[in-house]
Amino acid sequence: MKKAILLTASMFFWTHSYCQKTFHGRVASESDDSAVSGAYLANNEGQVLAQTDSMGHFKLLWVKGVIRISHVGFVTVYFNPDTLKSATFTVLLRPSINMLEEVQVITGYQKLPGERSTGSFVNVGNELLNRVSGYDVISRLEGVTNGLAFDRRGLNRENLSRSPELRIRGINTLYAESSPLIVLDNFPYEGSLDNINPNDVLSITVLKDAAAASIWGARAANGVIVITTKRGGGGPPKISWNINTQISAMPDLYYNPQTLASKDFIAIERELFGKGFYVANNNRAFTPAVEQWLKVKEGLLSADEAERIISGYEKHDIRKEAQQWLYQKGVSRQYNLSMQGGTEKHTYYSSVGYDQQSSYVQENTARRLTFTTANNYSFTSKLHAGLNLNFITRNSKNNGLTLSDMETTGIQTIYPYASLADAAGSPLPIPRDYRDLYKETTAAAGLLDWNYYPLSEVRKRNHTAQEMESRISTSLSYNWTRTISTELLYQFQHFTSQNEQIYEEESYYVRNLINRFTQKDGTRIIPNGGIYHAANGNGKIQSGRLQLNFNENYTNSTMDGIAGVELRENRQVSFPGALLYAYDAGLGQGQNIFNYAAFYPVRPESQSRVPAVGQQRRTVTDRYVSYYGNLGYHYRTKYTITASARWDASNLFGVKTNQKGVPLWHTGLGWALSKEDFYQLKFLPYLRVRLTYGSAGNTVKNITAYPVYSYVASDNVSGLPYGQLQTAGNPDLRWEKTSTGNMALDFASKNSRVSGSIEYYIKKTTDLIGESIMDPTTGIVSRSILPTGVVNRINYASTHTKGIDVEIKTRNTSGPVLWESVWMYNYVNNRVIKYNASQRILASAFVAGPVPKPGNSIDAIYSYPWFGLSSVNGSPLVPVENGALGSSPESYSRYMGSLTPDDLTYHGSAVPVHTGSLRNTVKWKNISFMLTLLWKGGYFFRRTGMDYFGLINNSTVHKDYYNRWQKTGDELITHVPSFPVSLNNNRENLYRYAEVLIEKGDHLRLQDISLNYTLPAMKAFQRLNIYLNCRNVGILWKASKVGLDPDYPNSRYPNPSVFSIGLSGTF
Repeated sequence: MKKAILLTASMFFWTHSYCQKTFHGRVASESDDSAVSGAYLANNEGQVLAQTDSMGHFKLLWVKGVIRISHVGFVTVYFNPDTLKSATFTVLLRPSINMLEEVQVITGYQKLPGERSTGSFVNVGNELLNRVSGYDVISRLEGVTNGLAFDRRGLNRENLSRSPELRIRGINTLYAESSPLIVLDNFPYEGSLDNINPNDVLSITVLKDAAAASIWGARAANGVIVITTKRGGGGPPKISWNINTQISAMPDLYYNPQTLASKDFIAIERELFGKGFYVANNNRAFTPAVEQWLKVKEGLLSADEAERIISGYEKHDIRKEAQQWLYQKGVSRQYNLSMQGGTEKHTYYSSVGYDQQSSYVQENTARRLTFTTANNYSFTSKLHAGLNLNFITRNSKNNGLTLSDMETTGIQTIYPYASLADAAGSPLPIPRDYRDLYKETTAAAGLLDWNYYPLSEVRKRNHTAQEMESRISTSLSYNWTRTISTELLYQFQHFTSQNEQIYEEESYYVRNLINRFTQKDGTRIIPNGGIYHAANGNGKIQSGRLQLNFNENYTNSTMDGIAGVELRENRQVSFPGALLYAYDAGLGQGQNIFNYAAFYPVRPESQSRVPAVGQQRRTVTDRYVSYYGNLGYHYRTKYTITASARWDASNLFGVKTNQKGVPLWHTGLGWALSKEDFYQLKFLPYLRVRLTYGSAGNTVKNITAYPVYSYVASDNVSGLPYGQLQTAGNPDLRWEKTSTGNMALDFASKNSRVSGSIEYYIKKTTDLIGESIMDPTTGIVSRSILPTGVVNRINYASTHTKGIDVEIKTRNTSGPVLWESVWMYNYVNNRVIKYNASQRILASAFVAGPVPKPGNSIDAIYSYPWFGLSSVNGSPLVPVENGALGSSPESYSRYMGSLTPDDLTYHGSAVPVHTGSLRNTVKWKNISFMLTLLWKGGYFFRRTGMDYFGLINNSTVHKDYYNRWQKTGDELITHVPSFPVSLNNNRENLYRYAEVLIEKGDHLRLQDISLNYTLPAMKAFQRLNIYLNCRNVGILWKASKVGLDPDYPNSRYPNPSVFSIGLSGTF
């Protein structure tokens, strides 16, 4: 075993012995010989080897190969240490008039200098990515990536841990995949983004238009995010490490307007009870105050005793107790150790990362272990190979409880006077599922304790999840001539997931199930003991690529190109899992032999079957084949012509061969006007124009041209096998296709004091896939009519998007204090231009969710027109006959039935149309400071309001209750309706979706702050940094005055701020 370990270690960390030659140098500006501090010395793989200090000095150990010295605002310089005649030297950097010269475009197929690209892209380097700390890498792009937006509308209630929807230049689809394609080290990445260790990432390139992204073909319509990880470089072994701690603030439980003071909430319940809205029912839970009044009404409790008990409730505040017992300050720790080095024949990079997460929800934790090694071999000057291994394992425990977890039938929002523990800290019960009085009476029948104790549940269940992922990538390249080479790449990705839920015998989940199935004679259908649930799945992805590369330099021109073929198979399997009753965790055994087909009487009433595990093993296989080519021609560094073509085919589309594939392409032009003889603008020495046009595609996962049947081994009643039609299939189903035109202007002033780009783009998407109702004579009922029906997908819509991307960089000061700013502005506006609806869509569907409507935004937000409140009864007014207004139930019914989509108020987009950011970076000696502001505008959100239906049936209240109409004249100062005499759904919906509850989402946010200090050079360390940063600092201004964060209007609380402190170094 010891020999095996030593052999494995030698494979990853072996290197030759070196004479430890050290070079000392100084980097200065060519224009005035002033020191250039913060310049990076890196190898060809981008690994930073040294950095200049405040005087421009650096120390560099000998390495094999070419070294580049780069700094913002200067032209990059390259040198080979082997050619130096002295170990001490000075490097002069020439101020750059073309900021594009410093950027390299990485598409996943090739690397190109920025000036050779005609497409639209954003490159985010290692320094910018590391300005903040965090568990994932994608969140670090917000506010610093032009054209990339984060949509958090889906993060409602308390599910803030979910990833927001990513959008590059808006959205191009209705129901297909809307997220950009993620490419990791040359291949599409299908795993969780949380599996990528940020410490291993070298750079990220975002491809935005057809010229940049069309090389990825049918999956690139939504843009492409290309992640490049570190690959190591030559030289003696260099060990780097990074340690940081992140502390998140406790959630703001007083943020949600749907919570009132306990005394006020009880007063409302008292009023509702007096009006007869609460009727005894064993099949729902009642709050404690209502329960006491019901007991008084039933003669089980005196009125005085009930009032004494209720008066004690008024002193409780569930938010305060939740802060003590349920929530906490989240703490995460990140550790990373890496090693790189090599020789002329072999270079390597290896790293180990370990992350610990303790969520702001108590008892929710996560652990991640990552291992990466990259080896590059040069067998000869022509033959090269690479071998990369990645292994990730993530383990999480989700045993914590939140306020949302305490919701139950009849109490959809936890009442404010709930109490979790007594003065001694002992757990207290709260209502759940059934009436408390009913539970009390069942004790005499020999049933288990049926009370729900939230604090005890945390210790009586164990919810765990484990994910494992491994990737193996290999490459082989051969240089046939100076201009032609061939690459063969292969990647195998394997991932598994295992989810387990173990409930102890004393847990409420088990006690509730046992009690429900206990028969009148005392027979227990569900045996005593724990309950074990498990579900698992796995996936295998194989990708292969054969590519021919061409690059030739002529006297006045350069030509480069690639051509190749790519194969890919994605196979995912999910298993039915396991379900064991009477489970003994110590022995790992339980029971699963029951009569699952029988219906048993259950308490309090009705009948049900014993919960059974699923019987289906689901397998989804996607296969793709692609042929592609890309060509670029560059003449006299003035003119650039690019073109690409790609043909993609999939087993999911079209029965006919010509429908299985889709041809995609682009063409682009670049013209450096400033290099023309006629150009005379001295204040703007660099000016370049880029024009591109092309097409890319999009897919809908799990949708195919063929009918799909689901096979079940046996029916629970008959025991016979059967199949169920899931999708009807469409032999004419085609890929969605997006055509994009992009016009861009790149510019720079003298010495690049001001530089940037302005881009205008237009996108048109056709053949959008959606659901349609089938002809009833087929005998197939569509799912849009019946929930258990069949899905029928067709190509039926088109959209149009236009937008502007602006990025301006300014060097405000130079010298000892360097102050730089980056301004970004984005405008994106989409609209539906064609939509073939197969049925009449009611107006109510438009206000409840975005329904495509030609001429309006895909992200449209609609509302009912508001006509005010009645001065007589405080109910919403609606038009009746002869232009009059009324508020009777009959008028509501007629009005709602007559509404058409054209009668609704269209406000605009529910996602920002305008976004902008300002990033300031200040460097002085060994200190750097960075601050990012983020602005969003031109959009709207719907806030919650007083919902009487929710109040009466689910105990959901709102602070607007204080502002409700109560007397004549209030209609002049409020829009909150009066308390209804009786519930009317039309009345409730008129206000729930009224235009008075639509708010402007415009706001300005302090996104992040970072401070970095590089300690003076020490013998033991080449580099040692101390850094502090804070993410999601807070809102500085917002247009809405309702007190909600426009990014989280439907959440119980916004995402807490995160403060980080860390230490990194190299030796």
